[in-house]
Amino acid sequence: MLRLAPTAAARETKAQHRRQNRCRSHRPLRPMTVQATGYLMLVTSLPAEVPAADVLEAYRLRWQVELAFKRLKSLLGIGRLPVRSEALARSWLFAHLIMALLIEDASKELLTPHPQQPATASCSTSLWLITKTLHHALLAAIRGLSSLAALLGAADVLARPIHRVGA
Repeated sequence: MLRLAPTAAARETKAQHRRQNRCRSHRPLRPMTVQATGYLMLVTSLPAEVPAADVLEAYRLRWQVELAFKRLKSLLGIGRLPVRSEALARSWLFAHLIMALLIEDASKELLTPHPQQPATASCSTSLWLITKTLHHALLAAIRGLSSLAALLGAADVLARPIHRVGA
């Protein structure tokens, strides 16, 4: 269990109230629920000797793996195979995994700060948006609609920070 920073705890409390209002429950939140929003709680089967910092680090790494699988399934369509034959399914899956590796490689390049960029500047473009854009760019290049070099040359659009409405 880890106590959240006051700003993060306030954000979580507000989110909990929004979730409660969304489910249209007329019951007020329990005081214990409101108090619990100020903490990060992880339950593990690891021995008590494992330091909490190591558990949190492993959880963060696991969460990144979960997000990577979610991107593969949602954006690249790897969640379901469109064919029944084992040979065709294997070919389809390998082609999509090759595409995922190409996207991963290009994403790293896009997320690396450029030498001209100030050290204080940070890229707030989401990995989700980068993956989606590169996926469309690779499909366009494969279909012959554009060259991959031309599409990656336009990647400065992705490097611009995204300003969300209401943020």
